[in-house]
Amino acid sequence: MSNTFDYQNKEDLLQNAKNRFATDSLLIKLEDASLNINWRHLQKYYFPNQSLTWFYDRLFGKDEQGNLVEFTSDEKKQLKLALKDLAKRINSMSELI
Repeated sequence: MSNTFDYQNKEDLLQNAKNRFATDSLLIKLEDASLNINWRHLQKYYFPNQSLTWFYDRLFGKDEQGNLVEFTSDEKKQLKLALKDLAKRINSMSELI
């Protein structure tokens, strides 16, 4: 049984988001960098008590039934810290080159 969010590539993920997203979807706002982020890993590491479906629904701004959903303000802070941590780790890696 395949996972609803098991895409062939990141472009498929973004296209699916555009087909289902709320107009102010977080994933669409982050479009440029979002194709370079492993959202599945980020969800597992920073939101371990939530499912991948839950996480993607909030990135898309809608669930599969079309209901508007979003991260709470605390979850947005957690996501912001996760992205900053990822940026910090990438910057550290670049210093090793």
